[in-house]
Amino acid sequence: MRLLVCVPWYAPARGFGGGILTSLLATVEGVLEAGHDVTVATTDLLDSHSRVPRDAPAEPAGVQVLRFPNLSQRLAASHAPLPRGLRPWLREHAREFDVVLIQDVYSSLSVLGARAAVQAGVPYVLQAYGTLPTSRERGRAAVKRAFLALWARRTVREAAACLYLSESERREYLAQGAESARLHAVPPSLDISSPDNIPRSSKPSVVYLGRLHPIKRIDVLLDAFARVRAELPDATLEVIGAPTAYGEELRARAGEGVFFRGLRERGTTDRPAGGTRVWHPGRALARLRAPPGGWGGRNRLRRQCGRGRRSLAHAPARPRAG
Repeated sequence: MRLLVCVPWYAPARGFGGGILTSLLATVEGVLEAGHDVTVATTDLLDSHSRVPRDAPAEPAGVQVLRFPNLSQRLAASHAPLPRGLRPWLREHAREFDVVLIQDVYSSLSVLGARAAVQAGVPYVLQAYGTLPTSRERGRAAVKRAFLALWARRTVREAAACLYLSESERREYLAQGAESARLHAVPPSLDISSPDNIPRSSKPSVVYLGRLHPIKRIDVLLDAFARVRAELPDATLEVIGAPTAYGEELRARAGEGVFFRGLRERGTTDRPAGGTRVWHPGRALARLRAPPGGWGGRNRLRRQCGRGRRSLAHAPARPRAG
């Protein structure tokens, strides 16, 4: 099987791609391990100010990554990527793939990828990761409604399959015209290390792990935790995410019992200047949620949380050249 993935940003843009990129990397790795071919069509966005270097290695090993330069770095950083050259490339090459995986709803890449797949007679799968709702608290409500009316609703309706995370997201797909038979519950793919010998916290604990961005509504979490802390004085809240300006604003307003941690890439041992404490995401989650017997190893955790990485990898492997 040959899989084409259309996504607005891809590794190494982890700080911008957030949990969606983490899940996608695990999916790509699983498809490759199953013996299939994966091509990722994306942009060159690295972060709000930078582009991915031309010589950046592809992740994981074995995937082909095609980075189309954004016409405007500023627009791309504002969630409006405009990849130069993607449309003609899709027109010429979409028919070469067996399946197209769309990893976004509200971007030009999702529209171009979906339309090219339909024109080439190739089925595409839409995975919105909970971003479909247009409610005000989810952010960019007016922009989303306009995008739905112009392009995204058609993307939902023409998808061969739509993957949802929760019942509320399933209902949202149906509201936008998706057929019930084409909806499939698939949890996000996870590839989390399982540190050993980490006891459960002896205090009431809450952990937030993700981007420190206004759309995540961490301010609401801080307000709610303050109420919890009033009744449970020993409760703690760990906010774990890559440093951002908004994160510093949150840190300044946080009350007692709230701790902000940075992130460290897997396999690294260096510590940032100033002694800032950094945590591995897997270590934080294991400390909070590990059952008495532990996770039971990395493979068991993958079985519990990684159904999504096998959902596109069930077809017989296609022989590789050489």
